[in-house]
Amino acid sequence: MAPLYFPSAPVKLALVINKVKTETSEYYEGITILPVELAYMNSRLIVKPDEEWARIMDEVDSLSEELAIDKVE
Repeated sequence: MAPLYFPSAPVKLALVINKVKTETSEYYEGITILPVELAYMNSRLIVKPDEEWARIMDEVDSLSEELAIDKVE
């Protein structure tokens, strides 16, 4: 999985990728796009997420809290 970054926007999506090996080459292909929360939960089933994913999830959590506060006001 790879986080999808867009200029001046928090990370909200992750690209699920598959490594493809042929006799002559090796490359990655995109399979699907998931919300980062779902991607993070799924990745925890396979391996421990690295520090970058933890940082991304912190940003998502803080953005969600800000949006919730805005709705209350």
